[in-house]
Amino acid sequence: MSASFNAFLSGACEGRDGSTRVRVLYAAYTAFCRGRHFLPVERVKFGRLLTKRGLPITMDSDGATWVSGLGVIDLAADIAVPTRPVLVLPSGLSGSDLTALSLVAAELARQRAGEGFSAAHDDAHDPGDLEMAGGCYLLNAGTDEDERGDFPTAKPCDLWPWENRWWKPASRVRDAVRGSALGVAGIAARLRAGERAEG
Repeated sequence: MSASFNAFLSGACEGRDGSTRVRVLYAAYTAFCRGRHFLPVERVKFGRLLTKRGLPITMDSDGATWVSGLGVIDLAADIAVPTRPVLVLPSGLSGSDLTALSLVAAELARQRAGEGFSAAHDDAHDPGDLEMAGGCYLLNAGTDEDERGDFPTAKPCDLWPWENRWWKPASRVRDAVRGSALGVAGIAARLRAGERAEG
């Protein structure tokens, strides 16, 4: 069994006669893990671990899942409610994957804080502009080295959505990072506009 799950059960839970929503219990578990620098298990595995522990999970008529015989000790005092979203990385990523994701996150943060391209600024663009610009950088990153000179600084491809002065290619890795960060910014703008998140 997971060490973080066992620590949660022994340190933050108590036996009880009533039931607790699995969603609430899992939120308490992930907050418990963050506070103690544990890596939480995924939600599906969390449910399986509860079942293995002999804690039955039931579904009510509204489709909500409940676990019987378990509650959280002093939720308000012991487990802080997160004030900002937390990035949970799924299993299966390599070290180089994590480095690449860190580079993309750092680039998006640089665009936000260093260049002032806020979420509100992004939302003012025409839909698809951020993704189109990101795609241009990604295409340039994937182009053979001898053809990369076809689109030097201030001379982008025909798909570039903004003024030419904003086209600033660099190395292949840098172009890939910049393109990916623009893609993430485009996804975030779509989510703010109400489009549904899909994996």
